[in-house]
Amino acid sequence: MRYTQSALMVVLISALTACNGGGSDEDDISIGDNTDNKVDIQWVKGQFIDDAIFKNYCALPRAGSKDLPGSELHEKMWLRSWTNDTYLWYSEVPDNAPQNYSTIKAYFDQLKTTQTTPSGAAKDRFHFSMLTSEWEALSGSGASLGYGMEIKIISGTVPREVVVTYTEPGSEAAIQGVHRGSRFIAINGVDVVNTQSQDDINALNAALFPTEKGKLATFKLLQPDGTERTFSFRATTVVQEPVQNVKTLSTETGKVVYMLFNSHSATSELALVNAINELKSQGVNDLVLDLRYNGGGFLAIASQLSYMITGSVRTNSKVFEQTRFNDKHTSINPVTGETLTQIPFINSGIGFSYAEGKALPSLDLGRLF
Repeated sequence: MRYTQSALMVVLISALTACNGGGSDEDDISIGDNTDNKVDIQWVKGQFIDDAIFKNYCALPRAGSKDLPGSELHEKMWLRSWTNDTYLWYSEVPDNAPQNYSTIKAYFDQLKTTQTTPSGAAKDRFHFSMLTSEWEALSGSGASLGYGMEIKIISGTVPREVVVTYTEPGSEAAIQGVHRGSRFIAINGVDVVNTQSQDDINALNAALFPTEKGKLATFKLLQPDGTERTFSFRATTVVQEPVQNVKTLSTETGKVVYMLFNSHSATSELALVNAINELKSQGVNDLVLDLRYNGGGFLAIASQLSYMITGSVRTNSKVFEQTRFNDKHTSINPVTGETLTQIPFINSGIGFSYAEGKALPSLDLGRLF
């Protein structure tokens, strides 16, 4: 059996980015539902039309695609109905008028639960969108536009704190000596820590998260040793190395390995196999798996890695995961139409970047840090 299903988040991203934004946003529109019939539709609070009515209607149809001429309201109404049908916490999503949001992204951003967990954290911490082309490049090959340094905004308000969490091996940031833990002081001459100008804030975000290849940006950083350095980088396509910093430490209880794992992407299948094979040859006793910067990806990769850590004895006939939707879909996956089934620990390649059906190595460890 071949397992190629992705996390729900992955499916969601592909679905949400089916159309480009732009165009008109009428309050009352008539569209066809892929037949000769026409229906009048408009937003009515608490009433949700089947999302299939709005499917494929786009404000800016793409050439060579299944897109049909529509408006931004078509896209917003699809998002609204699709969220109400498939979102886990659909009953907690505020039903705000789509016409009150100037962009499709702004409307999507608030289509989520506003409730928090007992600890006070947001219940939904994974709600985001990105272009289909960007997601396909990232999930398939780990490629994205940037400078080769991963950035974390610890505090987005004054006094701001923006730091480098790690650099990609071989990137300009790594080659020029940007270090983990470095703090941004200024970007293109704009004060990162204290500026309160909205124009400055927009400029900072544009530089930190570039959308134009080749654009130059200058960063003034306070390095971990207390020195200040200025770097200039051009935005370029950076291919992520999903498995990094695999290190072995000798301790009183045996060899302990540290491994940084940053993405459940297609390329990580082979990278993980290679890393586990290397560790297996060294006789590892314990493993520290660092997932702090991992944004997720394919569930099948997670299942494979779990098997490679624990081995066949502990995983035999055990369930690795079972996808659960809301109470509207208890037996069928509404995205794929497939029956919801339990997924075992996968012990062989699935063909992303390692031969399909080829046995996976394992460390046979009884615990994981």
